[in-house]
Amino acid sequence: MSGTELHAHIIATLHDQAFIVTPVWLSTLPVLLVLGAVLGHALSRLNLAWGFLVAFVHHWLWKVVAVLGFARFHWRIEVVPMLLLGALIYTATFALRWRTLRRMLGVVKSETIALALETDPRKLDPGGEERKVTVLFADLRNFTNFSEKHTAHEVVAMLNAYFDTVVPLIEAEGGVIDKYMGDGIMALFGAPAHLPDHALRALRAAVAMVKAVHERREQWRKLDVRRLWGEQGLRIGVGVHTGEVVVGAIGSKRRLDFTAIGDVVNVAARIESENKAQGTEILISKATHDEIPPRLAAELGCAKEPREVKVKGKEEPLLVYPVVVV
Repeated sequence: MSGTELHAHIIATLHDQAFIVTPVWLSTLPVLLVLGAVLGHALSRLNLAWGFLVAFVHHWLWKVVAVLGFARFHWRIEVVPMLLLGALIYTATFALRWRTLRRMLGVVKSETIALALETDPRKLDPGGEERKVTVLFADLRNFTNFSEKHTAHEVVAMLNAYFDTVVPLIEAEGGVIDKYMGDGIMALFGAPAHLPDHALRALRAAVAMVKAVHERREQWRKLDVRRLWGEQGLRIGVGVHTGEVVVGAIGSKRRLDFTAIGDVVNVAARIESENKAQGTEILISKATHDEIPPRLAAELGCAKEPREVKVKGKEEPLLVYPVVVV
């Protein structure tokens, strides 16, 4: 623009009083603070799809406001800081929402399973893989009678205290809680993370669980309001079995569960239920026993000779080893 034109524009601006200004109430920092708070509040209460729509509308609406403000009122409104603010708030909301969902998956299912799915999302493809694992089942003795004689709140308090005691012991040995079944627990050792000594880890976990239940006798006595378990207090039964299973995502396309399927799972459950008939607290199958070095098995209280038991659903008797916890 030549000097003459520049001077003409200056004179016209002075004559028309059409100065380019930024109103105090449209100052960059206050606007960022106010709209940032409003936008953050809105995005925190919307799902990610609706949140994206709000962020998209904010992006283009602010551009329109800036253009119209300049064209009609000669206002200078900052555009880039506001657009960056919207993008950052949406990104932060997305990241926080993902972190919350990730933590929820780790708590509701298992941190090990959550990590495996995060590392390789293909593990959610239905089908699974065949793998040799050790399955542990555990439940409370005479819990049906306890549930009948106590209120629902008392039952929940007992279960939560019990699970708070034994679940960390299972996870400390690399076990994964597959599912809760009332007072029962199913845990996997050797999946989804590979553990070469999964049988030994499962046995150590079983022994630690029984010891912890014995040591907390006074805690169970306080929770047993009706004194149904008598002097012996709370007792559990644990069954452990080793073999080939299919591990992976099982279920419909709309509702999958990461679990293990196979005869090994059924047999482990039957072995656990056999504790009551045998008067034991831990029984491990011969298949599990054969995976553990004899010296370590003896140190953990495993019997030298197996017992032959007949379990429901199996035509042939099973050989199981009682484990005595002292």
